[in-house]
Amino acid sequence: MNTPQAPQLRILTGMHEISPNDWNALAGTQPFLQHAFLHALE
Repeated sequence: MNTPQAPQLRILTGMHEISPNDWNALAGTQPFLQHAFLHALE
């Protein structure tokens, strides 16, 4: 039996610290939640 990992919290300084593929997998097809759009807003 595997022991579940505790949730982790990290504070990032910008979208550049997050993989676009990972972010977009969570954002789905919403254009205003896509990594490129949010990164451009920064």
